[in-house]
Amino acid sequence: MDNLEEVLSTGGEVYLDESIIINEQNLIKLEAADKVVTINLGKATLNTNGILTDKTPITVSAGTLNINNGVIGAAGSYVDADGKVVNTPISVEKDGKVNIDGTTFNAAQDGYLYLNGENTIKNATINAEFIGIYARGKNVLDNTVITSKERIIWACNHAENVADAGLITIKSGKYTGGSSDWAAITTCGSFVKIEGGEFNANKGAKLFQIDIKNCVVFEDSFHGLKAGMAAKMNVVGLATTNTPEKIENLCDY
Repeated sequence: MDNLEEVLSTGGEVYLDESIIINEQNLIKLEAADKVVTINLGKATLNTNGILTDKTPITVSAGTLNINNGVIGAAGSYVDADGKVVNTPISVEKDGKVNIDGTTFNAAQDGYLYLNGENTIKNATINAEFIGIYARGKNVLDNTVITSKERIIWACNHAENVADAGLITIKSGKYTGGSSDWAAITTCGSFVKIEGGEFNANKGAKLFQIDIKNCVVFEDSFHGLKAGMAAKMNVVGLATTNTPEKIENLCDY
């Protein structure tokens, strides 16, 4: 951990070849806007031993953090007002930036990855009990697998201007969730751009005990049309926003 703490203050690259238990004395924090830190975990695990009160194991408030491979998790980051233990393995603030490649995140209990700022996640796996990603900034997901018991993604950014709204671009990967009454992907003041990927999020149909093949989706947006087709429902395209020529290959009717 000594080498890691030095790199966090000066910038640079560190290789961790053994697992580390993070506690309140050695939380990983990157707070310098001009620093770039790369953590190569290999097969190592960063985890916590018990609940860190009002703490998150990895916090990026400023600067750029690159994380390669390994496993990151936590027993619990804090206890909310309802007494629930919330696990946030990593928190990226608006002035921070994270590039993740090949890392597995375990967000147990009522946990999620909090991603503000500008972040790229590729070749990663996110296992969550509550939400896979709570996103407010500009995020790109590429060849990533997210499995969540409730929401896969909650994209929420209450920006006054559309130009400042959050954006998640999904290039590829596999996304499974929505097993509760919540929508699998929820947006609130943010946008989700789907360019590819496999989605399994048909809780709405299961909730009302309706066979998927008996569901009909009426949509005019590219995102809605693609979601309906991915869920294998009957999709009727409405040429109210886009021309018939632009949506004819994204719907059944």
